[in-house]
Amino acid sequence: MSGFVFSEKPIEIVEGDGAHVTDSNGTEYLDMGASYACVPLGHGHEPSKTR
Repeated sequence: MSGFVFSEKPIEIVEGDGAHVTDSNGTEYLDMGASYACVPLGHGHEPSKTR
């Protein structure tokens, strides 16, 4: 998820909604590693998706 977080097992993010992301096992995480592109709107911001 982030270059600053070490994980022995990689996390495959398959979905994002607002400030949360979900991995391929269905585990939901609070996205604490979002880049500036996601911070203002979150993931899946409806007005952005329609453009």
